[in-house]
Amino acid sequence: MKAKVLAGLSFYGGTAGIAHAQVCAQMRPDWVSLDGAMTPLGEVAYFSASPLGLALIVLLILHLWVANRLTLYLVLVAAVFSALGETELFWAPSHIQALSYSEGCRGLPWLTLPVIGACAVIAIIRSYRRPRS
Repeated sequence: MKAKVLAGLSFYGGTAGIAHAQVCAQMRPDWVSLDGAMTPLGEVAYFSASPLGLALIVLLILHLWVANRLTLYLVLVAAVFSALGETELFWAPSHIQALSYSEGCRGLPWLTLPVIGACAVIAIIRSYRRPRS
């Protein structure tokens, strides 16, 4: 009985290392472990350089320049999708979330989410501000 338990635990321990490597290889293929662990500020930079982050920034600049309802809605949709993309690991199984954070390929989103929220708030304030006369 003990041999079966030990064999099962050793098999589980061996597959955890393989799954551990697969999590970061699938989530962030360009991340190298020699770069060090991803910090929350690094996560903001990674988001800002991603296609969705660049789209949010460009749409926010466009909205600040044009300020109509269409650009407001585009900014808000991009902000919602960005926030869902940043919190995708909260709906993943807990071992994937823990492995990605412990390996260091994913930083905590506690700084990225307020940046996304600030973009949405700036767009809303800009659209409801009275025009200067």
